[in-house]
Amino acid sequence: MAGKTMTRGTLSELLCTQDLVREGYDVFWPVSDQGMVDIVAVHPVTGNIRLIDVKTMGRRRDGTRIYRTTTTPQKKIGVEIIEVDLDEHPNL
Repeated sequence: MAGKTMTRGTLSELLCTQDLVREGYDVFWPVSDQGMVDIVAVHPVTGNIRLIDVKTMGRRRDGTRIYRTTTTPQKKIGVEIIEVDLDEHPNL
């Protein structure tokens, strides 16, 4: 069974995928678990290509949000971070 962190990450990736599909994107997931990108999204009409690293929104004990940033290699290829707040999805 997957650990809590992995399960939360997978849920965040699925929610992000759902939103991208609703926006008209074709969504592709990598074969490898370790990589710079979690999702590649291609819009078939506009040709827009998005390289996405999905992060589950984290909070410190005092409730303040933890902000995530791209790594240097991610910046070089134009990866964007999309944070998903699982607290907005209480039924998961």
